[in-house]
Amino acid sequence: MSWTVHKFGGTSLANADMIRKVAAIVLDHAKTGEVGVVVSAMAGFTDGLHGLVQSAQDKGEEWRDALADLAALQVQTAEELLSGEAFREYVSQVSRDRKIIEDVLHATVLTGSAAPTGKDFVVGHGEIWSASLLRL
Repeated sequence: MSWTVHKFGGTSLANADMIRKVAAIVLDHAKTGEVGVVVSAMAGFTDGLHGLVQSAQDKGEEWRDALADLAALQVQTAEELLSGEAFREYVSQVSRDRKIIEDVLHATVLTGSAAPTGKDFVVGHGEIWSASLLRL
């Protein structure tokens, strides 16, 4: 069997309807061979996560509401795509990840600077959550 690798950018994953289209493409190609998938964060999500880090560095704790909004968007999107155990598993993952992100951002506030690994950790969650939505 041959491999097909797909890369989907943020606009391809902008909302639940777009994610359904991506899933249909992947499933269709999986019928004829092996499929690899690389996904970006949902449209605008990476900028939002970068903004959290910047806010933690510059303004202190003002990032908390923005993080809550980003997490809520992930859960809302998942609610449109998943049900039952898959939905509960995704919400649990986002909740766990959010707590760790809060800890990283709080450390950024305390030090006044984001360590490169901490920044990468926070910003990388856009892709992690997108991939998790497709996996489930």
